[in-house]
Amino acid sequence: MSTFNYFQIGDFCQRTFAGLLNWPAQARNTGLLDQLLDSPVSKAYQDIVQNGQGSRKYVLSYNPKECSEPSAVDICNTPGTGFTPTNRQIEYSFADAPTIQTRLMRVGSQSYRDWCDLNGGGAGYIQSLQRQFVNEFQQGYERLEKAILQAAWNNKGCYADGTATEKTIQLFLNPNTGVPTVNPAWSFGVEGDLAQLGLDTMAYYVGGKQFWQAQRIIQSQYQVPNTMLGVNPAASGIGNMAYSPMMSEITVNNTYEKVLVISPEAVALTTFSKVLNVFANTAITDVGGAIQQLFNVSFSNTASTQNMAFVLVDPLKGLLWDAYATLTQCGADFTLDFYAELTYRFHVLPMNDRICNNNCFAGIQVYNLCPLPTPEACDAPDAPVTPTVLCLDATLPDPCTYVVAAGETVTFTRGSFSLTWVAPITYTITSQNDLFVLLVRMFGSKATYGNWYINSCGDIAYNGLGADASGDTLAAGAGTIYTTCFEDPIAITIATCSAC
Repeated sequence: MSTFNYFQIGDFCQRTFAGLLNWPAQARNTGLLDQLLDSPVSKAYQDIVQNGQGSRKYVLSYNPKECSEPSAVDICNTPGTGFTPTNRQIEYSFADAPTIQTRLMRVGSQSYRDWCDLNGGGAGYIQSLQRQFVNEFQQGYERLEKAILQAAWNNKGCYADGTATEKTIQLFLNPNTGVPTVNPAWSFGVEGDLAQLGLDTMAYYVGGKQFWQAQRIIQSQYQVPNTMLGVNPAASGIGNMAYSPMMSEITVNNTYEKVLVISPEAVALTTFSKVLNVFANTAITDVGGAIQQLFNVSFSNTASTQNMAFVLVDPLKGLLWDAYATLTQCGADFTLDFYAELTYRFHVLPMNDRICNNNCFAGIQVYNLCPLPTPEACDAPDAPVTPTVLCLDATLPDPCTYVVAAGETVTFTRGSFSLTWVAPITYTITSQNDLFVLLVRMFGSKATYGNWYINSCGDIAYNGLGADASGDTLAAGAGTIYTTCFEDPIAITIATCSAC
């Protein structure tokens, strides 16, 4: 291992961070977070205050609604007491905004050298760091998802119709067998209430495991519209139907699985880069030059301790993360500590002056989900049946030899099971093995009669699959093998094979 100088260390550090975008993470669903980051409706209510005092501030603006009945007016005869439209702004400071951080990661000379000695080079070590750092981003987003879900839950209000008694949504229809059917009208009631208030009906629906099951059922079942009923069940799945595994962690009543219904006008998510002093809704291309400039000057001096701050665009959501690093050098040894931080605010805007005749609606509602129908329990499978293996034992003449001449007719009889066969050649039988050869030739000439083999005990065993021309199967009992030219038949006994 050659001695590091500050240029080599700087190159190592830059390659470590530059490659962060190349590694995928083990992604976990963050349904509400993805909805908020991709919401054109929410973004329509956002504006930036460029010169906030003390620290950068963010403004969310909206128009309150005038709910009084207008009176008849004549612009020529009525005194000027008209209604003046207003626009309200809520200004937020990011000075004390919450943050999501990765773990502090440490790279030292010794750990780097150990990796190189073990694996034959440093490229794999850099890739390992990159993978771990991207997974840290993923875990950070999971914590952020839980935080905004909890904030939404804490700000829930009454339903859009002004009532507070818990309501339910029937996501599935109720067959008792097979895969349950997603109810095509599961969201219609909610959308109707929102439409009555004049709100966007494309609310965010955030649920737990039942939402996951519904989406999978829709994908697997509903490929063709149900033309008999005149509906297309595939429309049961809507683009703003989001699954979040964190839902089960923030609900306080487990009697029902819950679903959050969130109006896009009521919420917004904003992130802020302290290093670049810009908001996350700034296009990345607008600040790309500044990001590269900060990165280029990092780790480029000879100081023994270097503190660096730069910006990373994460590969999962495409957001700006502030990255902070400290490089400490002493001769050939160095220690690099770094972590990333995302500053955010989840905004819940007041709805009471934006709709009429409903002062308790907060734009966030909680519904119960009817339990998933319980399918009929499957029957336990039948216990495996161990077939009874039959063996044959014969009483051969002693000391005489039993000869079956070519052209002779041989008859095998055991009860109602019978097989007649003409010997093509002469067979001389002086032992059980000779008899086995004769049986193989006889039974092998008839496709349905089964066959014989020598088992591990050395006995003549039957494969148990055969039936004669009448459909009778071979069973245990006494029988004979008889030829037309031999006075006494060979006595045989068919019985269950004994253990060796």
